[in-house]
Amino acid sequence: MTAKDTVADWTPEDFASKKKELTNKLKDWDKKYVKHAKTVNPEMSVIHSAAMEPLTKLMRSTTDFYYFNELLDK
Repeated sequence: MTAKDTVADWTPEDFASKKKELTNKLKDWDKKYVKHAKTVNPEMSVIHSAAMEPLTKLMRSTTDFYYFNELLDK
């Protein structure tokens, strides 16, 4: 996955692998950023946690919606 890739470019065949790759990249970024935020500015840790929660919920709901549509198509 490159920076030019967008979710709109994903196909049903590669959705699971692209989602997994994106999730891993987000987790890696999250670990690095949280470590940085905790050492530089402890208050940022609280803000960061609150900001990332909606993104996490969005990714989960998007995945659930995708698999629900796959079930409806069968």
